Parts: sequence; structure tokens; C-alpha cells
Amino acid sequence: MKKTVKVLNSQVLIEIVCQISFGGMIAYLAASGDYLRYVTPRMRPYLYFTACIMGLWALAGTGRLFRPRYKIRMNHCFLLIIPVLIMLLPHTPIDISSYNTIGESSLQISQAERKEPEHTPDQAEETAGRQQETVPLEKTSAKEENENAMPGLNKAEKKIMVSDDLFGMWYSELYMHMEQYEGYTISITGYVLKDPKVYGENEFAVARLAMTCCVADLAPAGLLCNYREVPDLKEDSWITVEGTLTLNYEDYDGHKYANPIIMVTKITPAEKVEGYVYPY
Repeated sequence: MKKTVKVLNSQVLIEIVCQISFGGMIAYLAASGDYLRYVTPRMRPYLYFTACIMGLWALAGTGRLFRPRYKIRMNHCFLLIIPVLIMLLPHTPIDISSYNTIGESSLQISQAERKEPEHTPDQAEETAGRQQETVPLEKTSAKEENENAMPGLNKAEKKIMVSDDLFGMWYSELYMHMEQYEGYTISITGYVLKDPKVYGENEFAVARLAMTCCVADLAPAGLLCNYREVPDLKEDSWITVEGTLTLNYEDYDGHKYANPIIMVTKITPAEKVEGYVYPY
């Protein structure tokens, strides 16, 4: 009686190697935080899910390792191995000069990011007066206000200190609740963004690159600044802006949206901040 010799199925073996390599790379990127070079933080759970699926596929494939196959097909393996090879190549850091193109999707990350006021500026005071007559105000303790306050916010002194890692959070907050911060003094760091097609003679934006989904949608996001010495500012230079927040509204497609302006009082040079911001 002849003894059956098991022959290793090379196609299945390569498939398993590709699946383990791809899944391992995805798991490493998610665990190390390097995935943030390509996608936003909200994608992390999906990366772990993908890595688990790759591991399950590789485990399921072990049952076919010694199953005979007369014709080897491995072209489909390139779908997994090519991304792995691309990730191993050296990558250049994000350069702001490559993304300084203004359009409807640049400084206006999305119209959902800009809050349309419930009342026009002329109606705001009248509405507030009626509310005070009919609705009693709820008293909030100073301790509760401090616990609920945004990081860097000092309500007592009407000051906002925006740290580098909270640029995106404050960007969203100021556009969504501009009226709450009228007259506040703000300090914020970013790079100088100029565009004569968009800004007036005394205007520029203190900006950072923002990512809403993946690296393909990187675009400038920033706050409009009013400054008399704009011509003296170097494009793409990093600065810290100090000034007073002022209410401003813009019409877009028949609707009125908030677009706060910083009336600049002081500008100082700043160190370049690496990476991008995530405005959600």
C-alpha cells in the first residue's frame, strides 16, 4: 500500500503570508499611532477590525495548505502585498505649501462646520430681551462653569489660549458658537495663509492643515485675521496671533453663516507645528 505524500500548496501559503503581512501592518499602524499620517482618529476601530479579519482569513487558510491544486493563481495576492510594499517606502512629511489652495472645500471644511445663526444680528438683542422677561435664568456655580469650560478658556478674564493640539477643537467651537466669544482675547498659533482672491487688503488667515477623512482631503483651516501690516507677513511663516474676536457673518448660497474675525493686536514668530488638525 502506497503512502500518500502531502504536497504543500504554494498558492495557499503565499495567500496566508500576504494576509498576515497586511493584517500585521494594519495592526502596527493602529497600535503605534502611525495611521494618523494617512487617516483620521475615527478610523482606528476599523483598522483593528480589518486586522482581525485578515488574521481570521489566514487561520482559515491553514486548512487548505496541503490540499492539491493543479493550477496556481497568485495575481490576486498583489491586492494585499502592494499596499505593504508602499508602506515600507520612505514618506516625505506633510508640507503646507502643497495644500495652500483656497476653494469651497479649504477654509470652509464643510458647511456643517459653520453654524447659521438662529437670528440675524439685528434681531439678537430683541430676542434676548424677550427671553429675559419670560424665562428665569438658571444660576450656575463657578465650579460647574470651570468643569464644563473648553480647555484654555478663561471666562473671568475673557481670554482663550489655544494650544497646538487643540487647534481643531477651537476651530469648530468658534465657528459653531461665535456669539459666545465676542470680545474675548485669543492667542493661537498657525501659519500665514494669504490669498488676494479670497481676502481683503488687510486680511489673512492663521491656519493649520486639517483632515476630515484621509490624507487626500488635507486642506487649510483657520481663522480670519484683520491686520494692517499684512504685506510684512511672509507666506507660510509660523506665527502666534493675539487679538480680539469679533462677530462677522457671510452670505453663502442664500444663507448667513458665522465667520469670526480676529482683530490682531500682536504677532510673534513661532516654531513650526508638525502634523495636521482634526476639526471634529
